[in-house]
Order: sequence, then structure tokens, then C-alpha cells
Amino acid sequence: MKNSDKINPVGKRTVRVLVADENAVRRQQAQEWMCEAGYVVSVARDGFEALSRVIADVPDIVFANTSMARLDGYQLCSLIKSNTDFKLLPVIMLVNDDNFSGSERASLSGCDSLLCKPSNAQAFASIVDQFVSTSMS
Repeated sequence: MKNSDKINPVGKRTVRVLVADENAVRRQQAQEWMCEAGYVVSVARDGFEALSRVIADVPDIVFANTSMARLDGYQLCSLIKSNTDFKLLPVIMLVNDDNFSGSERASLSGCDSLLCKPSNAQAFASIVDQFVSTSMS
């Protein structure tokens, strides 16, 4: 078994989550929620940092804000999905709840789902449960 495939006490594989958001408060809130849910969480301040974490840490799921400096969530998702090693990695776009105009762009980038901001712990956990298997294989 790889070190990254650790089994938690209830017999489920530990899920690695990456949250990319330029807003420090949202990053911290999402990290707290995901840690409380039992996930291993890493955060990134922008798309470039997130891309390097994808390569180094190989998370099980990525949450990416659509509007980040330097490399936004759409560009990050496109780069992830265009790489054969990561094309199956679920990427969830964090979008403003009042602006669905980016949904077409999100779809074109290859994202797997959208999550409206502001969000809550239950919404994040529900998305992880939907896209990531935590059972022992």
C-alpha cells in the first residue's frame, strides 16, 4: 500500500483534498471544514501554486476558485484535464452564487462540477462523497 493510501480507523482510505482560492479567509474556512470531515487538506493561493501541488501531492479532488490571479481556476482545470496523468482528477469550480455566466467556460475547461460561494461544510463534503471513493479497494 502506498503511503498516500493510508486507511483511517473506520476502514476508509484517507482522501486528499486541494483547495485553491486567492481569498485567505475562504481557504482557511474550507481547510477547517475539510479537516473536520477527516480529509487531508492542502491549500494554494493561486493556480500556479495549485498546479505544483497537484503534481507533487496528487490529490483526490481539487476545488478551484474561478477568479484567481496569475492562473485562474478555468486555466488550472484545463491544464489538469489536458495532462494524461491527471485527466481523471475531479476538479470542482468555486463560483459566485450570483453569476452563472462562467458555467459554460467551466464546462469547456473540463471541470466536473460547480460549487457556489459562499458555501458550507456540508456542501464540500457532499461533493467529495460524490466524486471520490473512500472505501477500501
